[in-house]
Amino acid sequence: MIIVTLFAPPVSAQTLPPLPPVPVFALERLELDPSALGSLALGTGMTLSRGEYRLAAGIHLERDPLVLYTTDGQRFGSVVHDRWTMHLSAVFAPHERVEIGFQLPYVPRQAGDDLSAAGYSQPAGAGVGAPLASVRVGLLRRDEEAPLDVAGEIGVGIPLASASALGRDRTFSLRPRLMASRPLGPLLASAEAGILLRPSAQLATDRVGNQVDAGASLALGDKLRGELIGRAAIPLTSTPLGFEVLGAARYRLGAAELFGLGGPGLNRNPGTPAWRVLFGISLSGFLRERLRPGPVVPAPAPLARIVTVATVPPPEPTRAPELAPSPPEPTLTPLLASVVPKEKPRVIIGRQKLEIRERIFFASDKADILRPSFSILDHLAKVILDHPELPPIVVEGHTDDRGLGAHNRKLSQERAQAVCAYLIDKGVAPGRVRPKGFGPDKPIENNKTARGRSNNRRVEFTLRAEEVVRQALEDDGPGGIK
Repeated sequence: MIIVTLFAPPVSAQTLPPLPPVPVFALERLELDPSALGSLALGTGMTLSRGEYRLAAGIHLERDPLVLYTTDGQRFGSVVHDRWTMHLSAVFAPHERVEIGFQLPYVPRQAGDDLSAAGYSQPAGAGVGAPLASVRVGLLRRDEEAPLDVAGEIGVGIPLASASALGRDRTFSLRPRLMASRPLGPLLASAEAGILLRPSAQLATDRVGNQVDAGASLALGDKLRGELIGRAAIPLTSTPLGFEVLGAARYRLGAAELFGLGGPGLNRNPGTPAWRVLFGISLSGFLRERLRPGPVVPAPAPLARIVTVATVPPPEPTRAPELAPSPPEPTLTPLLASVVPKEKPRVIIGRQKLEIRERIFFASDKADILRPSFSILDHLAKVILDHPELPPIVVEGHTDDRGLGAHNRKLSQERAQAVCAYLIDKGVAPGRVRPKGFGPDKPIENNKTARGRSNNRRVEFTLRAEEVVRQALEDDGPGGIK
């Protein structure tokens, strides 16, 4: 296996150029995506919903991320042979198109070969890595009729970490990048490209510094998700190209998720190890207390669909001929089959929306989902999980026109967030549902009647947000939900 390369002159202490006690540069090149919408290690162009957050922690082992080689390609020794890193990350979306992320690596242990005889000092065995702060802005969204999800991001590496542990650069580093994704059948294809701008550092005959980073991934699944990732580091200085292939797996447990990734490095570059493995756990949700269903309070029951079954009187008995066989007795099975209708599906996948045949009830003037609605939401979550090919779903909250418009819009947004949180807790990936509150702005019936106001208080699940009004007007069921 080709491992990380750092060129050095021929093998002798007299011909190897001396290095500073410890070169000052950030060795770690793996950055997990804080929101992880589709990919663990790459951005997908999607952003979290407003008010949504994700916290993650992982433990990471690298083998030979920094190795010295002679000019004829012979291995001289490992400056860093084994490196353990703990990755902590947090991200929050103050707006549906804006994410603010923060990452903090910590190296509890690293060790390498003793190269002191050749004039090379060993890095510190532990230390804090450079914190990374980032801002991501969504530029295009597929749920708004764009062909791709596209986002731009700027990251800043803060030089507050341990220099002796190869944890930071000498000064601030910048990481602007662009990312995009699009479904390809059941797969989610994503790609990103960016540039790392940082101060250079001399390593033997090589100099590390600015580089172009690029990557692509294919992901499949929802509650259980697999991913194949390719990452490349293209130096703009005199260091070799770095490339690695990673496989990843994720499993959702309500609001939590277990994840892991690993794979080999396929070229020689400082920070690209011979192989790496990582395991972690994340927790996601919305920054609002009581988004989960609250205590049950009395609520009006939805209108039941009444099926009238006609009664068929038995025929008058007739006297049969004395020797003729009696006719067979009538059976009720064909009669019941012709009168009792088959159970209709509770969720229908339409071209523009997921249509549910039941109302979703909330506590009065609150975003607490009431217990009678748990069953339909459980069923809806199962439908979404069974159909990974569906595009992102906009969970829309609507109200009637009574009260202040600003209050109703806020309430409808909170109710949409509550429904999203419920579905996420049932295993739906956060990136597949996005809340949007419209308040009283998009009625489907006249608010002057009690029936109209009741039907305008609704939750809808749209697949294409630009056609919400047209589709709602075409619905003929109560509340605009068939």
